[in-house]
Amino acid sequence: MEANTHSEAYIPNSSGTLMLYQYEKPVWIHWKILTFALLGWIFDFYDLILYTFLLEQIKVEFFLSNAEVALIMGFSLLATAIGGIFFGFVADRLGRKPVIIITTLTYSIGTLLCGLSIGLYDLLIYRIITGFGVGGEWGVAQALTNETFPPEMKGRAGAILQSGAPIGVSLSAIIGGFLMETFGWRMCFMYSAAPSLIIAIGMFLWLPESDIWLKSRRQHIELKKEKLTWEKLRPVFKNTLLGVMLATLGMYAYWLIFTWLPHYLASERGLGIVGAGIWIVVSQVGALIGHLLFGALADKIGRRLSFTIFTTVQSIGILFITLLWYSDLMALISIFFLGIGIGYFAGFGPVFAEIFPTKLRSTLSGLCYNTARGLSFFAPYTPLLVTLIYPGAGFAGGMALAILFNTLLGISIWLLPETKGKVIDDTS
Repeated sequence: MEANTHSEAYIPNSSGTLMLYQYEKPVWIHWKILTFALLGWIFDFYDLILYTFLLEQIKVEFFLSNAEVALIMGFSLLATAIGGIFFGFVADRLGRKPVIIITTLTYSIGTLLCGLSIGLYDLLIYRIITGFGVGGEWGVAQALTNETFPPEMKGRAGAILQSGAPIGVSLSAIIGGFLMETFGWRMCFMYSAAPSLIIAIGMFLWLPESDIWLKSRRQHIELKKEKLTWEKLRPVFKNTLLGVMLATLGMYAYWLIFTWLPHYLASERGLGIVGAGIWIVVSQVGALIGHLLFGALADKIGRRLSFTIFTTVQSIGILFITLLWYSDLMALISIFFLGIGIGYFAGFGPVFAEIFPTKLRSTLSGLCYNTARGLSFFAPYTPLLVTLIYPGAGFAGGMALAILFNTLLGISIWLLPETKGKVIDDTS
C-alpha cells in the first residue's frame, strides 16, 4: 500500500488512513514534528548550559566559591530528573503536545528569572525552575518523534533531534563567550528567554499530536482492565534499570567534562574566555557531525555497536585534552573528536522508545534520561574532589575520569537487546 505524500490528507487514525510510522518516507507532517522537537531541544539545552559560560561574571558579582558554583549546577541537574519523571508521567496521560509546550514555557521562564536574580539563593531557585522544564522536554520530544517516524529512519530522526544539543551548546558559547562582555550576564539570560516563548506559541498553533498515543488513549479502558503479572512487568523493570544505568554513565561523563571545560580551557590552559568559546564551538561542530553519523550508522549496523565505537572515540578525545596535552594543535584536533564521540547521545532516544511500551514510553524514557541527569549531581564536584585528594592531578586529572564512565557505557550497552528497525506500535 502506497503512502499518501500530502500531509494535509492525513487524519490521525482515521479508517483506511496509514499511521504516521507506516509511511514509506517522511512527509511534511513528519518534518514539522521533527522541526518543533528539534527547536525545543536546542533551546532546552542552550538554557541549561548557558550558565557554565556566564559563571565567571556571576562568581565575581555574587562572591561565589567554586563549590557554590558546582552546587547551582548540581541542583539544576537534579531538577531535570524530577522534571523528566513528572512531565513524562503527565505526557503519557494528557498527550505529547500539551506537555512539550508546558515544558518549553517552564524553562523559558526560569531563564528569564535568572537574569533578575540578586544572589546565590534566588539564582539557585531559578536554575531549579529552568532544570525542571529542561528535564521534561527531552523525553516527550523523543517519544513524539519516535512514535511518528518510519522504523527504518528512527535512528536518523533521533540523531537529528539530538543534534540540538551541540547546536544549543554552540549558541551558548557564542552568547557567553562573545556577547557577555557587551551585554552582561543578566541580559544574556533575559534575551535568551525570547526564542523559547516564540517556539511554544508555534507548537500550540501547528504541532500535531502523536497518532500512536491517540490510539493508545482510545484503548485506555481495555488496557486498564488488563491483569498485570510479574511476567509482564519484568521486562519493563529490567529495561528501566538498564536504561538508568546506561544513561547515567553517559551523562556523568558529559557533565564531568562540560561543567568545567570553559573554565579549564580559559584558566588552566590559558586560552581566555573568548579562546575557550572558540574551542567549545569546535567541539560542538564535531558533536553535530557525530550525532548525524551515529544516526546513520545505528540504522545500518545497529544501536549497540555504534555506542561502543562512539564512546571509544570520545574517550580518546578526552585523553588528549587532559592527561596527554602535548600541544595546542593536537588538543584542538582532539576536542573535535571528543565532540564526534558525543554523538552516541543520539542513540538514547530511539533505544528507549524501542524498549518501552506506548502507555509508559514517555514516562520511562524521561525517567531513565533525567534520573541520569539527577545522579550527575555529583559530576561537577568530581574534579574539585580529585584536586583536593591529589593536588598534582589538577582539573585535567579529574576530568579524565570521564574516560572510565565512557568505557563502561560502551561495554554495558550490550546488556540491552538490539532494536534496530523495531516497530513500536504495540497498540495493534
